Amino acid sequence: MTAVEVIVLVAAILWIVVVVAALFVGIRVTLKLRARRRRIKRLLYVLRLPSPLVPGSMNEITKIIVSSVKMARAERRSPHWNG
Repeated sequence: MTAVEVIVLVAAILWIVVVVAALFVGIRVTLKLRARRRRIKRLLYVLRLPSPLVPGSMNEITKIIVSSVKMARAERRSPHWNG
């Protein structure tokens, strides 16, 4: 076996090792992302929030926030407030 054949053989083996390692890393990252997405969906389900926030539900959330701010301001203006 000549030196050129040995170099080509080593290069081919290293290339295969790199490709297999990249495949394992890709699979691991994909599994971690899926697990994170599953945890976030579970959290949103527990909180009873809509998973995809569509403009209609965003409008409802904005209305809730605005009404709570108005209620807080009204409580500050009430005569029973000792401030």
